[in-house]
This record gives sequence, structure tokens and C-alpha cells, in this order.
Amino acid sequence: MKTHSLKALKIICLLWISASAFAAPLSSVISQTYELAEPDGLQEIYDRVKAADWEKAFTQNPVRDMSAFQPFHLPLTTETRTRYHIPWYTLDIDLADHHGKVVYPKGFRFNPLDYITMPTRLVVFPENQIDSLREHFKPHDMLILSQGDVFEAMKKLRKPVFILDKRLAERFGLQVSPSIIRQSGTTLQIDEIEAVL
Repeated sequence: MKTHSLKALKIICLLWISASAFAAPLSSVISQTYELAEPDGLQEIYDRVKAADWEKAFTQNPVRDMSAFQPFHLPLTTETRTRYHIPWYTLDIDLADHHGKVVYPKGFRFNPLDYITMPTRLVVFPENQIDSLREHFKPHDMLILSQGDVFEAMKKLRKPVFILDKRLAERFGLQVSPSIIRQSGTTLQIDEIEAVL
């Protein structure tokens, strides 16, 4: 019994030595090597970030002055009224199914509200009307700024505020602000609220 366990131990040791020899990395120098001439790319980024005058960068080009933060301007509402709008959409491409068969051709016109339900109301407003509109805001409204500083609006409302763009204004048939948009069946109901001057 002892001989068998001694033989087994020898075989295990031999296998272990063989395996570790193959597992060891094979490396050899076959020619002269040199240090890299280029600086470390990551270190260059760190150095430039450290050297930048961030205060100057943000005061000379404040984020709020960038065009992406400028809302599409709508005139102020002069009277309270309700309008209705159908947001017709015309396909500019063919829509095909998973087999490649065209289901809806380019030029097909449809009302998205026949197929979907808006999950919330949209409230489009200028920043200077926030105080007069507070009673109209509901907790789940999507707030969209049509004029003013979006950062100031978010600070005053303590909620996310989005920026109105021209495409959205056209899609929803917006003419003036403040306006509250909600779905009414397969149409949009637009309640225009007289602005407080």
C-alpha cells in the first residue's frame, strides 16, 4: 500500500512540475529594446486638466449662454382659452416588418394618438410666470421652459425642467405660452393661460 501511495505522490509531483514549466511565461529578448519616446497619454490628460484655468473657462463661456440652453421663444398668452390640435405625422421612410415587407409606406399620414396615450400633461411656460402658475402645476407634469433661464427655473421649482425646441412646438401646435397640453381622446387639448404682466 505504501509503495502505491509513494508512486502516486511521485507522479503528482512530476505532473505539477511539468505543468508549472508550461505555465511559466515564455519570454526572451531577441534584440535591443528602447524606452518609449512618446509621453504617457493618460498623464498628458491629467496634466492639462490640472493646468487649465477652470474659473476663467466657466465665467467667460457660461453653460447657460450656450445655444443648447436657449429655449424656442413663444409669445405670451394674452387671453385664457382652450384649443384642440391633432398632431398628424407623415412618414418620411418606408416602415417594414421583420421579413422586409413594407407595412407602412413613405408618405403614410397618421395620428399617433390613435395608437398611444400620453402618460402626463405638458406644461409649457416662461420663467417669469412661475409664481402665477404654481396653482396649475401637478406633481407628474412634464415642465417645459419657453423663455428664460432653465437653471433658475429648476432652482425655483425644485424639479427637472426641459427646454422647448422648435420641433416640439410645431408638433404640438403651440402658439403661445403658458400652455398646458393634455390628451383628450385622439386629440390634444391645449389650455392657454393668460400671462400675468
